[in-house]
Amino acid sequence: MEPEWRDVVGYEGLYQVCSDGRVRSLPRRGGNSRTYGGQLLAAGADMAGYPKVALNRDHISRSARVHVLVAAAFLGPRADGMEIRHLNGVKTDNRLENLAYGSSAENMQDTLRLGRHPQGSKTHCPKGHPYSETNTRVYRGFRYCLTCDRVRTRRRGKPVETAA
Repeated sequence: MEPEWRDVVGYEGLYQVCSDGRVRSLPRRGGNSRTYGGQLLAAGADMAGYPKVALNRDHISRSARVHVLVAAAFLGPRADGMEIRHLNGVKTDNRLENLAYGSSAENMQDTLRLGRHPQGSKTHCPKGHPYSETNTRVYRGFRYCLTCDRVRTRRRGKPVETAA
């Protein structure tokens, strides 16, 4: 598939983003008739490790994450409550085919599916019971040990013993 360039949303005529995750400035003339732009932008990393670029308009510089620019240009506006998912789990891979809009729960499921969730590699609950298919319940993105759940339920139903 041939890479496609589209205008960066909000910076039309100044910057373009490519379907493979590159960002470039478009050539333009400055106030002193000098030509600016017309080159690929170097992406740095933000505190979370996502590639970002600096965009300038009207003498105001603003940084933007590259995956946000790609998604806005190619996937359209993001609906309320939706996140941008990196389908392969690599936050530096900003190719269009690796990005999709989804809910927070879908993003978490991607993390679990790819084995990148810090709790996902645990094979046993804190009490030592295995997280097996028959002994595990998933609720709102969290795993629960059914053996421990049964013990808790039994304890709640028993009357509290008092000292004589």
